[in-house]
Amino acid sequence: MNSLKFIALFLCSYSCFAQLNETTFKEIDSVLLNKPTIVFLNTKWCKSCLSMKRKTFTDELLINELNSNYYFISFDAESKDSISFNNTIYNYKQQSKRRGIHELAEFLGKYKHKISYPTLVFLNTKKQVVFRSTSKLKSKGFLNLLKELKAHEKI
Repeated sequence: MNSLKFIALFLCSYSCFAQLNETTFKEIDSVLLNKPTIVFLNTKWCKSCLSMKRKTFTDELLINELNSNYYFISFDAESKDSISFNNTIYNYKQQSKRRGIHELAEFLGKYKHKISYPTLVFLNTKKQVVFRSTSKLKSKGFLNLLKELKAHEKI
């Protein structure tokens, strides 16, 4: 009986946590946007990316801010799916036997001919890149960055 109460309490407490609402390129490509989009470029092998997924994107204040004011896309830069975005089809490009990169990740994330992970790409409502952050951010730093971008009318 006690174990049943524990399981019920656990399930109830788990469902009470805020969850980040994620969307896809397909979803934002088919509508007129009424808010900016943030794309989180990441890979499965990137330790900083995993840390952000576990820590940064589980912070309730950040989740509430993102869910209320932005579209959010978490995109694996090594995805092998073809993706349509802004009337262009992007595909995976093999670079070696074991490595490759998605053309859309390259298009959105490259800065000075390089791409690094994690990269946060900020798109305005016209789906244009207005800013890139190429470092691991904790939730407080992410919230401060959003405040700065809003203050300078970037997003």
